[in-house]
Amino acid sequence: MKNTRDILLFGSVKNKLLREQQGILESQPLENEDRNIRIVYANDSEELLSRYATAKEEFALIVLGRDGNEKMRSKSVVPASTIFSLIDSMPMRQNEIKQIL
Repeated sequence: MKNTRDILLFGSVKNKLLREQQGILESQPLENEDRNIRIVYANDSEELLSRYATAKEEFALIVLGRDGNEKMRSKSVVPASTIFSLIDSMPMRQNEIKQIL
């Protein structure tokens, strides 16, 4: 079991959707840290492109849980609040929240 929840971002650096999603995610450093989110720019990884069946230049966002399983996939920009709500609903995250309180 890993300690991070990975958000994989695919797409060319020239891709408008990638840049927009990057800005949304990177503008929330405290929220990301609180949830142990790691943003992975995966376009240069042939292994990840193949594993997640994503075209090299095409934008995609994939959220992975701590168990490594895919929890969300989108080909459009996703608001940070949607991603955070998804993560906060995960059982392992619920346990973390209970331990904090």
